[in-house]
Amino acid sequence: MNNILKVGIVGCNGKLAKEIINVIAEREDCQITSAIASKRSASAGKILSQNTETAPVIIADDILLAKECDVLIDVTNRDAFINDNYEKYMQLKKPIILATTGFNADDTKKIDALAKEMIIVKSANYSFELVYFIEALKNYAKVVRDIDVSITEVHHKEKKDAPSGTALAIRDALLEANNTLNIEMCSIRAGIVHGEHRVLFANMSGEEIAFSHKATSRRCFADGIVKIIFMLSNKENGLYTIDDFVE
Repeated sequence: MNNILKVGIVGCNGKLAKEIINVIAEREDCQITSAIASKRSASAGKILSQNTETAPVIIADDILLAKECDVLIDVTNRDAFINDNYEKYMQLKKPIILATTGFNADDTKKIDALAKEMIIVKSANYSFELVYFIEALKNYAKVVRDIDVSITEVHHKEKKDAPSGTALAIRDALLEANNTLNIEMCSIRAGIVHGEHRVLFANMSGEEIAFSHKATSRRCFADGIVKIIFMLSNKENGLYTIDDFVE
């Protein structure tokens, strides 16, 4: 048991949370030992559904009850993280994988302050393949001139923030590579799309060059998060992104 990483999942009823729970249930080197739902959730006090023979986990409604965990994965939302759980995280001082977006400038300052007390990994997207996708975009952007760029992102209709955090990260990466680019952005919310980002480069000579990344399930995000939780042991307190864990 001592060699098993103890994981707490905050926002345990969400779609990504359930995917993470399934990924962890397939492994023998980690397990969910705490599951936290909001105080408004009817699931508090019930047993967390897991495809595993480990001891049952009772869903709680207070993250302070997760003090025995080695790492916490937060898949809630901006309001829950900042308004409900921020001060409690400050008390716990446990490593956090933050898998939500929609933070404003003031929120970012608060997260920076939190990261002085603990390890925080904050990324708009936890697909490692997307990291390589963005690197390919940056390499192309460095060499082009006199070209227009459009970023189109499509997500399920329940996603609240637009543009997506990933689309904003793509934009920032392109401008870092080439600050002369004229970039337009388009957001579409429809159906149950897990996440699609298309970057189109078009020039006045009639050429179009398109790059696309599409997630057909949330498994890729869950796999990335679970991979990262095993890479924190040699990290000091601070704010990290998925880029800091690319091998």
